[in-house]
Order: sequence, then C-alpha cells, then structure tokens
Amino acid sequence: MRSVLRGAAALLLVGLVLLPLLRTGDPVPEALRGATVTDYRAAYELDGRGTLSAAETLRVSLGAPRAGLVRVFDLADPGDGRVRRLPSEVTVTRDGQVEEVALERTGSTLVVRAGDHDRELGGEHVYVLRWRMPGVLVPASETDDRARLRLDALPAGWGMPVLRSRLSVDLPGRPEAVTCRVGDRACRPRIGGAGVVVTTGRLDAGTPVRLDAVLGSRSPEVERLPWPLRVTPVLGDRWWPPLLVLVLAALAAWAGVRLASRPRVRRARLVVLGAVLATGLALVLAPWSLLALVPGGLALGSLPLLLPAPSTAGEGPGRQAPAAT
Repeated sequence: MRSVLRGAAALLLVGLVLLPLLRTGDPVPEALRGATVTDYRAAYELDGRGTLSAAETLRVSLGAPRAGLVRVFDLADPGDGRVRRLPSEVTVTRDGQVEEVALERTGSTLVVRAGDHDRELGGEHVYVLRWRMPGVLVPASETDDRARLRLDALPAGWGMPVLRSRLSVDLPGRPEAVTCRVGDRACRPRIGGAGVVVTTGRLDAGTPVRLDAVLGSRSPEVERLPWPLRVTPVLGDRWWPPLLVLVLAALAAWAGVRLASRPRVRRARLVVLGAVLATGLALVLAPWSLLALVPGGLALGSLPLLLPAPSTAGEGPGRQAPAAT
C-alpha cells in the first residue's frame, strides 16, 4: 500500500513539474480574419559579430476593427534547437506614431503585441517593427567553422496573408553560398556584392521565406544551451541547478523515509502536511517549477505517516487486551 501511494504521488508530482512544457507557444499565430498585409518590406543588416538589426515595414489592411497586431518570434535557431535567438530593443510605430509594445514569453516563443488593446482600429495602416538580435551566426557544420546565417526573412510569425514582399539582407561580406525557400518551395535570390534580395508575390498566412547563407569568415563563438530550448522552462539554462535540485530532492526523500519509520507522533504528521503545502506553493508561486521536487521529495518519503496506523495483530476495533494477572 505504501509503495503504491508513493508511486502514484510521484507520478502526479512529476506531471505537475513538467506541466510548463505543455505551454509552449506556437511560432505560427492564428490567422487574423479579414486582415491582409498588402505590402511587406524587411531590411536586415548583419555585422561580423553576429548581431542582426531589422526593420520590418508592413502596410496592413485590418478590415474589421481590431486591437493592434501580434508578431511571434521563434526563439530557437532554425538549424540548432540548442541555440537561442532573443530579440531586444523592440519598437513599433503605426503611421509614424510610437505604439505600446507588450512582450510575452511562452516556452520557446516570444509574442510581441503592438497597440493599445483598449482601442480598436480598422482601415489601412503602416506598421514598422524594429529590433536587434545578437548571436545569429553559427558554424556551417560540425566540420566547417565558416559562419552561417539561417534567417526567416519573412517569418511565419505574422498571422496574415501577404500580397507581395521585398526582403533584403546586408551581410558583412559576399556570401559563398545562398539558398532560399518559400514554404516548401525553392526560390532564387538576387545576390549583389554583400547583399541578398528576395521578392515574392502572394503568400498564405504562416508561409515563411527562409534564407540560408554561408559566409567566408569564421563563425564567432556560439553559446549553446545544455539541452533543447523547449525544455528550458523546466530545466533552466544551465546544467548544474537541476542536478543540485535532484540531489537535494533525493536527500529530502531519504529524510522523509527515515521520518516515516519512526513512531508516529503528531509533530511528524505536521511536517508531512507542511511539506505537501510547500510543494503546492512552489508549483504555483515559484518561477522555476523544478524547485517543487525538494519539498516534494520529503512529502513522498514521509507520506505513509498520513495513512491510518496499522492495527496490532490480534486486536480489532472494540477489543481490549486481556488484563495481566
């Protein structure tokens, strides 16, 4: 009975700790009904240190009134899930006026919400989204240390169809190889010196235009996560904190087992209830859910203390031991 109870409680605890993995964001937002990008122009500039500066200009026909726009950034490098790309200095203007910007990070995506969400707009407007992103250059392959840029020049993170687009990328040097894809189809970019230009016609909502360029220069140092980006909401960014938490959780579980093996006293049961409460608070309030394993380990180890005390052999309810003569 004790092992079954501990096993069920352990599965429940692990499931609750892993729950943030179910909240991963979708890099392709739901299409905005009635809204269309009639003209999309993006200008990217990459320096030799791997920092990308971007200006996305959209002429948008909103159709029905709506509260601003949404742009979703996929934070994982398109070719390496352990390399994070986090935009910074995000600004948005609408028809030349600065818009409110709200950032919401969900799993491996960053959602940018532009506009006053208490005020709905209709008609046609020009939005300009500017941002910077360091660390976009990676080695071309495991055996090739040339710098490589994988870029969704027209990202899937706009939930609207695009009638036409012009995408330009200024590189720190002339690329040695460039490939281009529109969705699952190949495209042909124009290359002039250190610049690459791609133009498209109509694209359905969520259709990306991806450029893959290999440069002649050596790739700068790349900071890789110890595991894929999608599991960082649970494991974090570094390898040693999860290991430390697991060691502490094992020690707490051992202490709980020792506590459960001792004679039952009221204080011991209060310790178990406190550990259960601390586990729940850690899951709800702690920014890092893995911390719940420490009080959870103590609660699991000492959980049998909450079960009814086993009756002594030969005794039952209403029976009394015979008096000594």
